[in-house]
Amino acid sequence: MAESSFRLPSLLNVTDGNVTENFKKWKREFEVYMTATGSDKKDAKEIRDKDVNKVQQSTARPKKNTVRNKTSYQPQPQSQPCDYCGKLHAPKKEECPAWGAFVGEVEKDLGDLCEAKLYVEEDAKPVVLPARKIPIAIQGQVKQELDKLVERGILVPVKEPTEWVNQMAVVRKSSGCLRICLDPQPLNKVLERQQYRLTTFDKVVPNLNQAKLFTKMEVKEAFWHVRLDEESNDIIVVGCGETEQSAKSDNDRKLKSLAKRCSEQNIILNEEKTKFGKEVIFHGHRITDKGVLPDENKVKAIQNMPKPKNVTEVRQICELVQYMSKFLPDLASTMEPIHQLTRKDAKWEWTNECDESLEKVKEQITSAPVLADTRSVQDGVIFKGEKIVIPKCLRKEMLQRLHKAHLGYDSMDRRARGTIFWSGMRAELKEFTKKCVQCEDRKPPPQQEKLKQHSDGLGPWDKVGSDLFQIQNRLYLVVVDYHSSFIEVDFLTAATSQQVTDKMKKHFARFGIPRELITDGGPQYMSTEFCNFTQKWGIKHHITSPHHSASNGKAESAVKAIKTLIIKCHESRTDPMEAILEQRNTPRVDTKRSPAEMMMNRKLRTMATQQQPLNQNQQQLRNPA
Repeated sequence: MAESSFRLPSLLNVTDGNVTENFKKWKREFEVYMTATGSDKKDAKEIRDKDVNKVQQSTARPKKNTVRNKTSYQPQPQSQPCDYCGKLHAPKKEECPAWGAFVGEVEKDLGDLCEAKLYVEEDAKPVVLPARKIPIAIQGQVKQELDKLVERGILVPVKEPTEWVNQMAVVRKSSGCLRICLDPQPLNKVLERQQYRLTTFDKVVPNLNQAKLFTKMEVKEAFWHVRLDEESNDIIVVGCGETEQSAKSDNDRKLKSLAKRCSEQNIILNEEKTKFGKEVIFHGHRITDKGVLPDENKVKAIQNMPKPKNVTEVRQICELVQYMSKFLPDLASTMEPIHQLTRKDAKWEWTNECDESLEKVKEQITSAPVLADTRSVQDGVIFKGEKIVIPKCLRKEMLQRLHKAHLGYDSMDRRARGTIFWSGMRAELKEFTKKCVQCEDRKPPPQQEKLKQHSDGLGPWDKVGSDLFQIQNRLYLVVVDYHSSFIEVDFLTAATSQQVTDKMKKHFARFGIPRELITDGGPQYMSTEFCNFTQKWGIKHHITSPHHSASNGKAESAVKAIKTLIIKCHESRTDPMEAILEQRNTPRVDTKRSPAEMMMNRKLRTMATQQQPLNQNQQQLRNPA
């Protein structure tokens, strides 16, 4: 197009319509003119200043005899304290001097991080896709949006043949405007990608110590900043301090730093979507100065979930609930009836048990606790959330305590995860278990295919298994709960039914009488005395096949675990009772809860957790109203 066809924009209209929109349009036309004519920045500044002066002169206060347009008079809004700077001025961010200083540093028309080049695989075959049909009702809007993108230099019309042609997708925004997107599915399959690890939400939360003020901003037109996608365009600035004033100062300092960085990298922020205050919604979480809560919209979505009609809908429920897992204790166990429907070859049947699981999740999410993952000090002990931060001089002792039960790295990691913390702890746990002579000498052989086990009963101590084992001519009795895997072990002075019965009575007096008892039918369990005991106490006694001891798998596993534990403690000269305590307090792989928690609905106090703070219920019991 000839240069002569480009002209300077007309004088800025400040009397009709929206002045802000008029200015944006005038500024856009001006920049198009400067780009097309090849004028440099100095020329642009001189011309722009000249026109702005004209505008300022034309909008100066008129003389008394001047007749004004009635629509130009607007009542001045009353001043009120600003949420951002705290000073009195009109209730608009544009009137805030602090906010204006920030926006002035980053305000531009279009962000530009850098130029990106796409690399495709050498043997990639170009794909030319047909154009999608645009509904007649929006064809005019689509044309206007495309013209605007071309005018701004975001899109460049291509009239010559090209190897790759991707389809256009049109999405309507919540504001009602249209978003023009590219759908490059064939291209994505052959792109060679650079790997970059994004920071996760869980890594951000620990940095919110003493956070009292939050500013949430969004990158404007993030797709056109080249390197950012729509999921990566939120920026959170956190003001931290012991007082609100110090937090405000910290927030201002960080905002200035952000403005400078945005200016250097040509990043444009969306002023309209900026929010600041004492809480902010970020990645489905409500972050406040008190801690982290679930987003109310996510909570409502879970509460309003209808019963699923097929496996696809079940998976959608599982994904939504899993996102809130940190607020839902024992989620794996609660959702197990629903998870079973997603497994291979599972029969589709939405049962009453599934209904109960879904209702329990809905009930739990309405009373979700506030998660605090910041560091604090209580009685001279540093906490990270509810975890004790272990100083370097005590870490070796902690490793030894965690390994009392000789359960291996995975179990130690699960045990430590909710109680103690130090940087690099998991790596040290793994190295410590490798150096344990007893564990290395007694590594179990590869497991054979597991037999189908009994059901776990209706709840804790509803169904138990029992067996006997011997170590160095010493006889032991094991009783294990099918639901929680909680194990009781007793030394027997004689291999008699009377001894077995006496020990079991003590356990049943402590935890209650189980409905079912599974044994392998050994002589101690088959005597008249034992049969009279089970009948009198109302216990159904089931006997497994004597030639297939593995069919009593729960008791067999308990025997193996306790037998190995006692032998390792004997060899390392450590206390087996302390080891059993740690074993009971170690979370299981499947439920993520320890046998003690599943059995008694509480964590047991151990050597490693003596300094942990009391929870809310414990504090109420200690300090009743």
